[in-house]
Amino acid sequence: MSLSRQIHLDFHCSEKIPEIGSQFSKKDFQETLKQAKVNAINLFAKCHHSWSYYPTQVGQMHPNLNFDLLGEQIEACREMGIATHIYFTVGWSANDAEAHPQWCARNRNGDFIINGMDEGAGSSAVDDYSTGAGALPHFYWKFLCLNSPYHRLIVEQVKELCQSYRVNGFWFDIYQVHRLCFCNNCQKSLKDQGVDPEDTAAHEAFQVSFIRAHCQELSELIHGFMPEASVFFNGTTALESGANFRHTMYAENTNQDLEDLPTTWGGYDKLPMQSKFFLNAGYSITAMSGKFHTDWGEFGGFKHPDALRFEAASMIAFGAQCNFGDQLHPDGHIDHSTYEHIGQAYAYVEQIEAYGIGGKPIARLGVWRSFDEQADEGLCKLLMEEQVDFDIANFSQDFSEYSVLILPSQARLSEVVVSKIESFIGKGGAVILMGKALLNFSQKTQASAFAVNYRGPASHDCDYTKVRSAPESFFVKSPFLNYEPAEQVE
Repeated sequence: MSLSRQIHLDFHCSEKIPEIGSQFSKKDFQETLKQAKVNAINLFAKCHHSWSYYPTQVGQMHPNLNFDLLGEQIEACREMGIATHIYFTVGWSANDAEAHPQWCARNRNGDFIINGMDEGAGSSAVDDYSTGAGALPHFYWKFLCLNSPYHRLIVEQVKELCQSYRVNGFWFDIYQVHRLCFCNNCQKSLKDQGVDPEDTAAHEAFQVSFIRAHCQELSELIHGFMPEASVFFNGTTALESGANFRHTMYAENTNQDLEDLPTTWGGYDKLPMQSKFFLNAGYSITAMSGKFHTDWGEFGGFKHPDALRFEAASMIAFGAQCNFGDQLHPDGHIDHSTYEHIGQAYAYVEQIEAYGIGGKPIARLGVWRSFDEQADEGLCKLLMEEQVDFDIANFSQDFSEYSVLILPSQARLSEVVVSKIESFIGKGGAVILMGKALLNFSQKTQASAFAVNYRGPASHDCDYTKVRSAPESFFVKSPFLNYEPAEQVE
């Protein structure tokens, strides 16, 4: 079954909203998706408010919904041959958090970990124009901890869904390994295991262990009912969290969905690197953007069809299936303008999808991915602007498929990788080092392979570059400013 033209149909509805799903029309839903050439869709079982959109004996059905909306949507799609995936929130579940504060994740001060408010999360505050109360988070979700009875609730809810519906996959949301939890449950478990909570690496490894066990239990449960179902845990592919890649959390996914809203918080420079990495790891990938100008849940925002077509074409070019996010109106009415725009993009995708999806990148230039977001994206952006094709080299056995290997400025290599690179150089391969990447190699190798002697870190807060023999076309002959200093070599 083709999954090339997907929709992620958000549906987070507060209990304060009346008449949920009252305007849902199966016929209109089907005709709209058909005209937009959609062949797969993510449908909501449970949202960030903790409400379920189907009759449930385990969770809580939305109090203002009076029929099985999820079941109706699944049936509508099955009749049209559209693949269905069940969406289920995990990391954020507002009513569960309020009813069971002991299930909530806590920071080292014992405070709730709240999006935009916790340590190191950054600011996502906006003015509260309705009350004049000043800055409030753009959204205010408490994170829940899976090292608690909350995990068992999720398992029972997913089991109920598996017993009630047959679908093509499950899509679980909000997994953030890097937010270390200091709740009472975690403090007790850490103590029992002899782990110092302030030892960040050990604490992270502990957290990874119970999150991985949670993911594996859900996958085994689902595959017991639907052996061919896809299972994806959103957040495990995020570049921002080095923990995901230090512990290969993405390995718990059957496929990799690469969420990025490029016009608001992701940018267009993530997908090329992400796609090359996961295709080389052997996965089927889906690139996820949105129909919104800004963030998820934006009603009334519409990207121009040309913008959607550009994004979709980029997805195909980088070997990915396409997915555009939308949010169904709380009354269940599907927006026709949204799908007219998406349909124009997907009509083009239908023409070109056979030429790109799943295509493995091949290039003679290999880039080592360091998982330092700025260093990696900066290097990849430089190459793309110069239209220099490249591959991600992390999964190579000996780099023999490359003529040149580039190490980003923050690359930290194991002894095994250093040895492989030295062997690659010995066989005539060329290596370009950026910044601190030089420090992975011994002084002997620095001198013999790279013809430099390391003199230490920068002594000032900026540097200047002077090109010794600049071509006539070079834009400046005077020393020009580098906004950050370089390592000192001669």
